[in-house]
Amino acid sequence: MPKRWLKIVALGCFLTLSGVGSVWAYTWYGYGGHNYAITDGAKSWSAAEAEAVAQGGHLVTLNSAAEENWMFTTFDTTKTYGWNSFWTGFHQPPGSPEPDGGWQWTSGEPVTYTNWWTNQPRTDGDVAYANRYGPYWYADMPSSYNLPGIIEVPTAIPLPSTLLLLGVGLAGLALMRQRRL
Repeated sequence: MPKRWLKIVALGCFLTLSGVGSVWAYTWYGYGGHNYAITDGAKSWSAAEAEAVAQGGHLVTLNSAAEENWMFTTFDTTKTYGWNSFWTGFHQPPGSPEPDGGWQWTSGEPVTYTNWWTNQPRTDGDVAYANRYGPYWYADMPSSYNLPGIIEVPTAIPLPSTLLLLGVGLAGLALMRQRRL
């Protein structure tokens, strides 16, 4: 095989890998027309949302009990963090009426489902962010508390594994064609 092809394949792999950045660190799961991954470690709500936005999405929007149950089972953080809890995209923006008004999803989707625990949401002070813990939602941790977040992106965004497979497949076809010539 000519060295030229090796250089082209190597350059293509380098450009592909450098172009997607940290997205390679995630394991993505599909459900209901979206892809989901857990953030790169436990962090504040704001940092988790910023990481989700950098990946082309937001923190998870939970629209049904079925989606919530799938999420909680798929992203069981007990082994890693000692508890099964994660940040969601449900938040109460500053200036919203207390104690339970103005809650919205960072994705902008309408609020069609909630699953608050008794006496929740509690939004005293800096507690205007919902996390999923056990079978219910809570709003009793400050936004600076470190939890993993669940990133949600539309399926239309090509995932890194898809791009890698496409690149390897195209490189393989090119190499096979070269050998035949």
